[in-house]
Amino acid sequence: MNRIKAVSFDLDHTLYDRNATWDALLPVFRRIYSCDIPVGTADEALLTALKAADYKGTYEETSWPGMYAELVTRHIISPKRGFTCFNSFICEYFPSAIVPYPDTYSTLAWCRRKGLHPSVITNGHPKLQERKLAAMALRPYLDECIICDLDSGVGCKPEPDAFRELASRLALAPSEILYVGDNPRNDIMGAKRAGMKTAWLNVMDNWRDGYERADFEINSLRELPDIISETNEI
Repeated sequence: MNRIKAVSFDLDHTLYDRNATWDALLPVFRRIYSCDIPVGTADEALLTALKAADYKGTYEETSWPGMYAELVTRHIISPKRGFTCFNSFICEYFPSAIVPYPDTYSTLAWCRRKGLHPSVITNGHPKLQERKLAAMALRPYLDECIICDLDSGVGCKPEPDAFRELASRLALAPSEILYVGDNPRNDIMGAKRAGMKTAWLNVMDNWRDGYERADFEINSLRELPDIISETNEI
């Protein structure tokens, strides 16, 4: 196996704890949707619905519209509000509620110290993704950041464009880059097809049958330094 000379990360579900973020967002969601939430819905039940709807939207790759549709189906919010209202809620409140994993910054800092050119390749709505990056103060930790525009739908993961673009920017072969992500299709399949090494961050238990396994499976980012050190010693 080639030496790992750079490490790139997905953003959502990979560099921050999505479930903890919904815990933080709960009071605001209750306030904004106080007239929609069924009377008597306990916090635990509401959180379960929010996290399940978010998981489904992520798993089915329908993003925020998919989550909104699931919350309407679960009668948590009224369809009269429309997706525009829900999207405005996400854009205004989600970035500031983000809860990074405890090992996010230490892992990125370790990659920087080791000359591994830490970077991000993320699908998303560019303005919202930029607000997330700013809220997390991630830019100083990154050598590169590529946001694949879901609004246009062009060149988004799992297409190889962004992965190849990163390799070009770093002047490295794709096989010298380790890509870390939570999504079996967008992250692992996409990076593999571009020729990168892959590490699946198993935080959602969302592996799908039929996908080629990642080179590594991890449960937290803190496992990466040992994996990279061991690989580079071979």
